[in-house]
Amino acid sequence: MFPVYRKYANNRSFFKIISNTVFIQIDRIGNYYYKSTYRAEAYPELLLIRDMIALRNNHWKSSSKEEFEKKMKEYKISGKQF
Repeated sequence: MFPVYRKYANNRSFFKIISNTVFIQIDRIGNYYYKSTYRAEAYPELLLIRDMIALRNNHWKSSSKEEFEKKMKEYKISGKQF
């Protein structure tokens, strides 16, 4: 089942869900990229990951490994990371 790929409809935030408790997020803000790894420990965080996987509330859209890897590559070569 894992990894699962998701994104926001605006194509500025991409998610790679690694497990029921861990995901990586890449955000593009202007010309800058931001990458975070989240580890869910509290119940609300666990629900967030479940909602992402289930595409609940129309917050997330399906994505793909290729799309996420493209954004990861842009993050690495941008030189404008924060």
